[in-house]
Amino acid sequence: MLFVPLFFATVFLLLTPQAPEKPATTPGEEPKKTPTHSEAKGGCCCCVDSIELLPKGHKTLPKITKHVVIDTPDADPEEFDQEIGAQVGSEFKVFIKYRNRRIKGAGEKAGDCVLKWLEKSDRPPASNLKAGVKPNEWADISETVGKKFPGLFKNGTLGPWKRHKKDCPLPLPGILTPATVELTDIPTVLRGSSRTMFFHIVVESTPDCECKNKSQEVWAMQVLEKDPAKWKFVTGEEAKREAEKSH
Repeated sequence: MLFVPLFFATVFLLLTPQAPEKPATTPGEEPKKTPTHSEAKGGCCCCVDSIELLPKGHKTLPKITKHVVIDTPDADPEEFDQEIGAQVGSEFKVFIKYRNRRIKGAGEKAGDCVLKWLEKSDRPPASNLKAGVKPNEWADISETVGKKFPGLFKNGTLGPWKRHKKDCPLPLPGILTPATVELTDIPTVLRGSSRTMFFHIVVESTPDCECKNKSQEVWAMQVLEKDPAKWKFVTGEEAKREAEKSH
């Protein structure tokens, strides 16, 4: 058996030239970034994995005065001070999981996932009414209200979806966990004594791509009263049945 004294082994290691570490980028070079849908070669598909709605419960919003700026496509922005009295509401969160992948077949066409946030309420808020939403009728809030007042969703409930990652591929190779977008909504009683709302939230995969799920959806019904003890919040098939029965 070959025996090398520890001293000589240490000297040998110290004298052996080591290859210098290769820098991640050369001086002046921009670090590489993951391409987006439009930048990726051949384009990419977005496939929705799942959507989940979780009620979080009672939320009290204090009285505030805020300066409101409403962007309008065909006119100058509207600016005014709005006093909002103390409100009671019920918070819920929506978690959307999705994946972006490069196009695999000749028949696939690149595109993003589409979120449809459908609401029906007996007492829609003022911004919804101004956008053309009618009581007790379904409306895609991202379309109707979003087009009328784009600024309302800059930092609102749908803001995180507007800013969701379009990197491709996403997640990166070797990572199994899909990308997740978290949305938060806090419907309030507003100025009346009660309010009933229905939610049908749908995420659609890129239409011309072969995805495991063409779409994923959740249903919810929320009844708010001044007295939180009388609140009602149901999801799933029960909420869907209640929505179908409502006028």
